[in-house]
Amino acid sequence: MDTAGFLNLQFDRMRLMDKLLPLADKQLARSKNDGNRKIILFYFFILFFPFALIVSCIFYGILKIDTRMEMLTLQTRELSQTEVAAHLFEYENRIVTSDLLFLAQVPALKRYADSQNASEKDDFIEAFTTFARQKRIYDNIHYFDNEGLLVAQVHLTDKSSGNHASNTANKENQGIQHIFLKTLPLSEGNIYMSMPSQIELGHALLNTPIIYFATPVFGFAGKKNGILLLHLSGNTLLTDFHKAMKGEHTVYLLNSSGHRLNPSMQDSSDNMPGDTSNFAQKYPGIWSKIKNTGQGSLVTEQGLFTYTTFNPLHDPELNAAQTSAHANLHQTGNSANSLKIVTFIPADKLPNPSLSRYPLIMGIYLGSLLLVSMLATVMAVMIVNRKKVVRALQQSIMEVQDLYENAPCGYHSIDHRGVFLRMNLTELKWLGYMRDEVIGKLKITDILSPSSRDRFEEIFTRFKREGSIQDIEYEMQRKDGSMLMVLLNSTAVYDARGNYIMSRTTVFDNTRRKQMEYALRESEERFRKVMEYAPIGMAIVSLEGKFQRVNLAFCEILGYSRPELEQLTFHAITHPDDLPADLRNVERMLAGKLQFYKTEKRYIRKNGEIIWGQLTATIIRDNITNTPLYFIAQIENIAERKLYHEKIHQLAYHDSLTNLPNRHLLVDRINQSLAHAERNHKSFAVLFLDIDGFKQINDSLGHDAGDELLQTLATRLRHTLRANDTAARLSGDEFVIILADTMRHESIAVIADKILEALGKPAEIRGHVLQVSVSIGIALYPYDGSNAARLIKNADTAMYAAKNAGKNQYQFYRATEMTE
Repeated sequence: MDTAGFLNLQFDRMRLMDKLLPLADKQLARSKNDGNRKIILFYFFILFFPFALIVSCIFYGILKIDTRMEMLTLQTRELSQTEVAAHLFEYENRIVTSDLLFLAQVPALKRYADSQNASEKDDFIEAFTTFARQKRIYDNIHYFDNEGLLVAQVHLTDKSSGNHASNTANKENQGIQHIFLKTLPLSEGNIYMSMPSQIELGHALLNTPIIYFATPVFGFAGKKNGILLLHLSGNTLLTDFHKAMKGEHTVYLLNSSGHRLNPSMQDSSDNMPGDTSNFAQKYPGIWSKIKNTGQGSLVTEQGLFTYTTFNPLHDPELNAAQTSAHANLHQTGNSANSLKIVTFIPADKLPNPSLSRYPLIMGIYLGSLLLVSMLATVMAVMIVNRKKVVRALQQSIMEVQDLYENAPCGYHSIDHRGVFLRMNLTELKWLGYMRDEVIGKLKITDILSPSSRDRFEEIFTRFKREGSIQDIEYEMQRKDGSMLMVLLNSTAVYDARGNYIMSRTTVFDNTRRKQMEYALRESEERFRKVMEYAPIGMAIVSLEGKFQRVNLAFCEILGYSRPELEQLTFHAITHPDDLPADLRNVERMLAGKLQFYKTEKRYIRKNGEIIWGQLTATIIRDNITNTPLYFIAQIENIAERKLYHEKIHQLAYHDSLTNLPNRHLLVDRINQSLAHAERNHKSFAVLFLDIDGFKQINDSLGHDAGDELLQTLATRLRHTLRANDTAARLSGDEFVIILADTMRHESIAVIADKILEALGKPAEIRGHVLQVSVSIGIALYPYDGSNAARLIKNADTAMYAAKNAGKNQYQFYRATEMTE
C-alpha cells in the first residue's frame, strides 16, 4: 500500500470512529435501560462466589487462629489450675505429716511408751486434746500398742463445744488393722497414708471422708511401743481442692485405677465421699491416653481434658531416709500411690470459630460480603455493558459499512492525480465496473465526457487549493458507453502541512433531476399559456395583495391594461363593502385554516363601474416547509348571471302585477318580524285590506282596468307606509301590511287612517274616474297570534267585521266578540 492509500485508510478510520462514538453512547444508554437481568446475575454469581469464598476463608483463618490461641490459653489456664491444686494437695498433706511427726515426738507420749505410767498417759492425752482443738481438722487421734490394742483416743464429738477424750482399749475393725499392719514395720520418722481406696474399705458407712496418717511411736530408749494414727477430716481438704479448681469445668480426682475420689460439685446425686464412679470406664479412650503420662491436655469430640499427676506424700524437704518408703510416688502415673487431677470442659463450651461469638468481626465480615457483592454487581454490569457496547460497535461498523456501500448516492475519493482510491458499490453499479477495474487504475477523467473533462481540469486545481466544491454537474461515461448525468459535492483532506491527500466526494444521479427540470419548464410553459388564454380572469397575487401576474381576461373584466393592474393591489379594485370579508378570508388562509375560498363580490372597474364577479382564491405553500408563497385568484364576470338570478328571485317572491311581495315573501317577512319582536320584546301589527266593490269594477270595465287600478293602489300603499313596513298582495284585491315595531293602538289607527285616505282618493283609469274604499282588519302580536297563519287569519276576521260594520273603515281583532 502506498503512502496515500495508508493515509486514506487512517482518515477513514478516524471518520468511522467519529460516527461510531455517538452510536456507542446511544447503545450504552439503551443498555442501561434494557438491563438484561439474567446476564447480569450470571456474571454477578461468577464474580461474587470466588471473592466471597476468599473473604470467607480469610475471616475463617482469622477466627481459626484466634480460636486456637484462645484454646491454648484455656489449656494453659486449666493445666496451671491442676498444678496449683496438686501443689495445694501436697502442701496440705505435708502439714498433716508434720503434725503427725510432731505428736509422735510429744515427751509425755515417749515417756509413756517407756514407762506405761497412767499419769503420763493423761498428760499426752491432754496434749493431744489441746492440739486437736487448735487444729480443728482432725476427727480422732488413736494410739495403738504393738499388739494393735487401742491405748488412747482423742475424739472430737462436737467442734463447737470442745473435744471429748476417751481411753477405750479395744480392737478396731479390719480397716484399722490393715493400717496398723502397714505402719508397724516402719522405722522412726516414716509415715503411712491411707489412700482413698482404703478409706472406702474402712469407712464406707461414714458421711465424712477420712484420711488416715500413721507413724510408729518410739520411746526415749528407742524402743518401738506402737503406732500413732491421725484421722484427717477429708471435707477440709476437698473443699480447698474444689476452691482451687473453681471454674466452668468438671473436676475429677482419680486414683491409679481411674476411680473418682472426690464428690461431684456439679451433680447433687454424686455427693458421697469416695465416689466409686469409674472414669476409666466412662472415658476409656481418654484414660488410655492419660494414665501413663504425667500431665497434658487432650481435645476430643467430648471436649477438653486437662490432667496433672502428683504424689500426695511427696515432700521435697524430707530427707532420703524419710521418703524411702514412698520413693515410688514420684515416678510415672501408674504408681499405686499417685493421683491425677483431671478437668473436663464440654465441647459446646470450648472456643469455636463462630462469627456469632465475635460481633465486631461478624459486622466486618458481613460488611466485606456486602462490599464484595456491590463490586461484583458493578463489575457484572460493566462486563454486560461492555459486551453490549462491543456488539453495538460491531453492528454499527457493519451498518456504517453497509450505509457507505449501499447508500442511495455514490461515494468516491481521488488522489492528487485524479486516480480513484475508493468507490462505493452504488457508484460502481451505476458505471457498470468491478471494484478492481477502477481502484488505483482509472482516473476520473477516464470516465468523463469530453465537455465534462475540460470542466473538471479547470475546477480540480481550484478544488485542491480551496478544499470544497458544490453542485457541480458532470457527464460520466458508463462502461457500456452510455452517459450518466451526475451532481458532485466534494471536500478535500489535507495532511498536517496542508498538502492535498484525497477527496471525499458524493455523487448523485442527476438524470431524474434533469428530466424533472425539463418537465417543470414544460409545465410552466403550459401553465403560462393556459393562464394567458383562459376565458376567465386569472392572477398571481403576492402575500401582501399585490398583483404579480395577470392574464388577458382579467384585464378585460376590469378594464385595465396588464402593466396597470400589476401595479395595483386587490384592495384597490374591491368594493369597500366587500373588502372586510375578503381580508378575513385572506387571514384564515395565511393561518392555515383555509386552503381556498370562493365568494361573490363586487369589483370596481377602471371607469368606476361596479360589476359582480365570482372569486376563487387559493393559497400556494412550499412543499417542504409549508410556508405560504403566493395566492392564485380566478375571477369570473357574473353580472349577467346576477341579473338573471335577481329576475328569478323577483318572480319567485313578488307579485308580477303590482311588484309587491307575494304570499311566500310575506310569510317570510312575518317570521322575521316574529323573531325580532320575541328577541327584543316588541310588538308589531298585521293589517288585512280588501277593496270594497272591486268585483263590479272588474265586471263593468274589464280585467285590464281592474289590473291598472290594482297597480295604482299598490303604488299609493308604498308611498304611504314607512321604510321598514311591508305591503304585500295576497290575492285578487286582497293586500296584507306588516307594521313593524308598533306597540300602541293609537299609532296603528293613525296609519290605518292614512291608508284609508290614500286609497280612497279618485283614480283615473282608462278615461274613467274611479273612487274606491277599503276595509281593514288589524291583528297584533303577541296578543292576537304567535305565528304567521294565526295573525293573517285573525286580521282577515277583523277585516270582515269592518265590512259588516259599513266598509271604508278598520277594525281591531277582538277574540271575545269576533268569531271565525
